[in-house]
Amino acid sequence: MLIVRKAQEKDINEIASLHVKAFKDFFLSELGVNFLKTYYKAVLKSCVGLLLVVEKDKEIYGFCAAAQKSQGFNKQLVKENLIPFVLQGIKLILAKPTALLRLLRNFDKRDSNHEDKGDYAELYSIAVIPKAQGSGAGKLLLQQLELEIKERQIKELSLTTDCCNNDNVIGFYKSAGYDIMYEFTTYPRRRMYRMIKILK
Repeated sequence: MLIVRKAQEKDINEIASLHVKAFKDFFLSELGVNFLKTYYKAVLKSCVGLLLVVEKDKEIYGFCAAAQKSQGFNKQLVKENLIPFVLQGIKLILAKPTALLRLLRNFDKRDSNHEDKGDYAELYSIAVIPKAQGSGAGKLLLQQLELEIKERQIKELSLTTDCCNNDNVIGFYKSAGYDIMYEFTTYPRRRMYRMIKILK
């Protein structure tokens, strides 16, 4: 039986490893497991962060990370965890200087061409292990996250996802009640959708 629970610090290593496996060709995975550990540990510690895992027989099948308020969330994470992020930044400068530039340019995924104050909760990542694909683990995670958000009297949950070659993911979110809010482009030229759902 699949069970969703709040993540604990002991889960961070597995969450970071799962992220790399689930998002092999994605930018954050290129930053490495140590950066992801720092990031997800910061989300876990944040008073406005939400980090959930779905498990079966005590094996983690997936996770999701979100913020109760999108606007300024990543900046707040860095401010509250300055030393760990600075150390990760130094490592990136030495190993992948262009990756640090890309990270800074995409820090806040919003488009200046659209009026967007970020007054909504935001799902930042959701992933399940390969053997859990089609098991309903992802759907269960998303449903539980929506419940957590609604309990905090927040009425909208947003996310960003790729526009191109991403029909299955876009279809998954549309079937869960998410609508496209607008399209935008992140650095260097990645076309994205911001999607949003009104939680009832």
